[in-house]
Amino acid sequence: MVNKVVIIDSDISFSQRIKKQINNSINLSCDATFFSLEEFLQTLVTPTDLIFMGIEKKDLFQYNYITFILNKYPNSKIIIHTSDYDLFMIEKSFELGVVGFIDKLNFNGNIQELLDTVSAYGVYISPAIAKVITDSFKRFKIPNLTDREHEVVQGILEGYTYLQVAQKYFITIDTVRSHIKNIYKKLNINSKAQLFKIYRK
Repeated sequence: MVNKVVIIDSDISFSQRIKKQINNSINLSCDATFFSLEEFLQTLVTPTDLIFMGIEKKDLFQYNYITFILNKYPNSKIIIHTSDYDLFMIEKSFELGVVGFIDKLNFNGNIQELLDTVSAYGVYISPAIAKVITDSFKRFKIPNLTDREHEVVQGILEGYTYLQVAQKYFITIDTVRSHIKNIYKKLNINSKAQLFKIYRK
């Protein structure tokens, strides 16, 4: 049985490289590449077994597409390839049903190994992306903050503006400000510098 594969990525050279590797693999066939998710959804009629999809942190709207694709093609497996190792993006994608994350910059191109891993364990994660996930377990957490407040703190510590934090976690900027106010009150601080000092102890 030949597994049908499609690739969705605005990086045409990457798409062509992956397509070539897929077509050189046993029991895999890639006949179509798409520049965007919109093009994919407008063009594809028959179901596909595997979807390689490019996604970056700035493309937060693509989470809706993941859900839409998996509802339309429930037997398809989505593997994300990205050069942006944002923890929230990784967690959200897996939560929605993605089965793999490829480090786009360092992927060795062994498609068969990737598929064998997904088949055996249900998931594939490139080492660089796995490190982002495991590093998140090591982060110091301040005990009396809520999970959402921890997320807001992490966003601030990563250099996001309030607006970017709001976009990242799908909340309003006023909600971010409210969380910051509560965080400062709980920690008895009044500046970002003090927040960094506490968190980096």
